[in-house]
Amino acid sequence: MAEMSVVSLNVNALRDHRKRRLLFDFLKYEKFDVIFLQETHIATVEDCVKWNKVSGLKGYWSLGLSNSCGIYKASSNVGPSVWKLNVSLLQEVCEQIASCWEHWKDRKSDFGNVAEWWDSGKLRVKSLLLKYSHKEFRKRKQERATILNHYRRIVCKTIGG
Repeated sequence: MAEMSVVSLNVNALRDHRKRRLLFDFLKYEKFDVIFLQETHIATVEDCVKWNKVSGLKGYWSLGLSNSCGIYKASSNVGPSVWKLNVSLLQEVCEQIASCWEHWKDRKSDFGNVAEWWDSGKLRVKSLLLKYSHKEFRKRKQERATILNHYRRIVCKTIGG
């Protein structure tokens, strides 16, 4: 089974060098495969270069704008993690998203501008993911109930017989 460790954190600014150092040390120690940081408040290319050097991680910074505060994404070495994902489980939903997006690309002309089209497309993908998640949750809940009922029947037979 292929596993991947992922962390996504809203860091609420990394301007303070002590906070930045603690975070980078944590990320290096945990050895996540993929790292996403939001609200970094990184503002200059010079900071990007400096923070990459200090972090020791290989990643990409997106500078903050007037309506956003910057992000960071990186890949690291395989190691211990907070969250493991069996990516093979996503095959079905990835196919649904790819199909939806293939049709969605042709709808740009239905919108006043590309930003509106993009935002509406993201909402469609989000809706697909939520429906898929709810369906999988219900399926797993039913599987657990079936197993628990089977276990109870075995226990009753063992105790009673």
